[in-house]
Amino acid sequence: MPDLVLGDLELHYEACGQGEPVLLLHGSFSTARHAFGVLMPLLARNRLVLAPDFRGHGRTRCPSPAWDVPMLARDMLDFLSALGLASCPVVGHSMGGDCAMIMAALAPSRIASLVSIGTAGSRNPGLMPYLEKFAPQSAPEKRFPRFIRALKERHAEAHGGNWQELVRATLQTCMRYPDFEDRDLARMAMPFLLLHGESDPFVSEGEVERLARLCPRFRRVRLAGQGHSPHQGAKAEETAGIILRFLAEQAETGKLSARSAPSA
Repeated sequence: MPDLVLGDLELHYEACGQGEPVLLLHGSFSTARHAFGVLMPLLARNRLVLAPDFRGHGRTRCPSPAWDVPMLARDMLDFLSALGLASCPVVGHSMGGDCAMIMAALAPSRIASLVSIGTAGSRNPGLMPYLEKFAPQSAPEKRFPRFIRALKERHAEAHGGNWQELVRATLQTCMRYPDFEDRDLARMAMPFLLLHGESDPFVSEGEVERLARLCPRFRRVRLAGQGHSPHQGAKAEETAGIILRFLAEQAETGKLSARSAPSA
């Protein structure tokens, strides 16, 4: 798969399919291939799927290990520009959904439509105890050897062997972000779908109500029997269908609006 130089970043990304593009953004501790290995070919039936590895993750290389979610959002806007895409639908899972929402707040015209899987864009107190289990000072190599081995192998090119820095950066950014104010969410006027499992511990009804109140074109789909990652399990085909129908509806609505607009 290709690499793209963006300033100090050698950005690795996966690409498959044909048609109108859609950008997929993975979650924390993950990569494009690991997060979307099942979903990508399903979406690629109808779309050109673009799935980068974030700064500090996977096969993307950068001299500095420092990153946070707003930095990732700016990287992704630069990535779209480098590919000549003035706007594009964006689908993000977990931290990737937070990143997609930050992109939408920073540059609303660049995000044609927004799909967030497993995050409503609020800091969740329940997340930190989960993440802190993997902090270097907690001796995770002994407690969670398979997970740490995966961090070492999956992100070797990005961290150069310093998996501890990846964990530290993840903890730090999750303590600070997302931090949307009401006016930030009100800027997300593009079609916005929140997709999550009914037992997802990181999506609360209060967060959903806030999005419904502030984001003009918000809707949500809750998948029965699913948790935080419905796109990776038995519901992957259903999840892909929901996303593709949502994107197709928005594209058709945009065409109708353009046809009905008065000529200059």
